[in-house]
Amino acid sequence: METNMLIGILIGSSTVALLAFFAYRVKVSFDRVTRNHEDLNTDVYSSLSQLEKQVDQLIENVDRSLNERVDDVYRTLDSRFDKTESRIISQIQKKK
Repeated sequence: METNMLIGILIGSSTVALLAFFAYRVKVSFDRVTRNHEDLNTDVYSSLSQLEKQVDQLIENVDRSLNERVDDVYRTLDSRFDKTESRIISQIQKKK
């Protein structure tokens, strides 16, 4: 009878130890997944922030380039207008 009790206690304690070990392994795995998830979130937000900065810089470059082109067009138009105006004035003066 005592032998059966000892065997039962050994089996029970082994089962409890085994369950505790598996519970610990599950907890460690869960903690690792949580930590990896947090690292992934940090990486994703960092990448999105870098992408946003690059897009903002690209928009600024395009805006600056467009403004320069528009200024060039206005200068060309002003120059052509001045030349045309000069020609008209000179023709008017010749007719007088």
